Amino acid sequence: MLKKDIQLILENQSDYFDEEKYIIQRDILKKIKPTKGFVTIITGIRRSGKSTLLKSIISKNKNNCQYLHFDDPRLLSFGIEDFYTIEEICGKSTIYYYDELHQVKTWERYIRHACERNIELTITGSNASMLSTELATLLTGRHLSYELFPYNYKEYLSSNSLKNNIEQLKNYMIEGGFPEFQRSKNREIHRQLLKDIIDRDIIARYSIRDAYAFMQVTMHLINNIARPMTYRKLARSYGIKSVNTVITYMQYLENAYLFFIIHKYDRSYKKQQSNEKKIYAIDNGLVVSNTIKIQDDHGRLFENMIFLHLRQQYDQVHYYKNVGECDFIVSQNGKPTCCYQVCYDLNRHNQEREVNGLTEAMTDLNLKKGYIVTLDQNDKMKQDKVTINIISADKLFNIRTK
Repeated sequence: MLKKDIQLILENQSDYFDEEKYIIQRDILKKIKPTKGFVTIITGIRRSGKSTLLKSIISKNKNNCQYLHFDDPRLLSFGIEDFYTIEEICGKSTIYYYDELHQVKTWERYIRHACERNIELTITGSNASMLSTELATLLTGRHLSYELFPYNYKEYLSSNSLKNNIEQLKNYMIEGGFPEFQRSKNREIHRQLLKDIIDRDIIARYSIRDAYAFMQVTMHLINNIARPMTYRKLARSYGIKSVNTVITYMQYLENAYLFFIIHKYDRSYKKQQSNEKKIYAIDNGLVVSNTIKIQDDHGRLFENMIFLHLRQQYDQVHYYKNVGECDFIVSQNGKPTCCYQVCYDLNRHNQEREVNGLTEAMTDLNLKKGYIVTLDQNDKMKQDKVTINIISADKLFNIRTK
């Protein structure tokens, strides 16, 4: 690209940060600490607020930084050599913020070279492969990685100037947390977002030949959140000849942050991979807007909401199944630390099943902490020498009722 064209785009995009706009302070800001000599990497699904998050970070250091968003169509011909043109324009002492950087081919090689020269960088992308082992190897441990999700419940309340109560928790469970949807409440935003991710970030990016089969798999998953599945059954259901094709499709969907796959807990990693999987989606609102009947299935929506919270708090999340079942086993540093059973409404009809599944998991894994997460119940009980805490979702989210 010509130097004058790059300079014009840099000036145009900088105007974005001069706009006066109320910004929700995201919880993740407390964790992000850009460090010289390290690349800060922020990943997350499209429209989760990464650009606005960068605006919050840049606002603390406006005088010595440069922002560039690679979704700009004027940057379609941008190549790795153009990064050095930006350095000529802005200087090596500038702090660079590159948004949706994965659009540029071989961007990793420039980032490594910049890191070696102690250029301070914060980059974002909508693809989880930016956190891959390959990238970690290329950057030789000189990166700090973070994941941004749509609004959590606390951020949802803040964005709408609401106080915590049961009705708002139910609304959040149905609406989800995409910032643009919260501003307009227009469900077409969710539908267009799903279409854009499938068409642009997956089918076009990976040159998928059978787009119809891929779409069938995607819609099956979004209609079956919080349910068990196997790759083989999924392939058979939609006439896909190779199980490996389904596995590849699942990797693409995970990389785009649309879905999360969790495995049955087993001390054997090999068995974990061969057992049934469970699927969870990035956002409840995205699910409700793109399905017909799930809105009335509060049990699965509630479970998906709780999963998203746990996924952001712990290194690993599994499910447990033996004689009974437990929804979530969470681990830190590869070691199980706590069990969570999710039950929208704990009552005399389901209490025995829920309690027995939780106590079996706690006993088997020798864990002292076990919770049953409900919509609005708080209590405590003992079963088979273990103490079970029954807590409401807002208490799990650490939000006080006002």
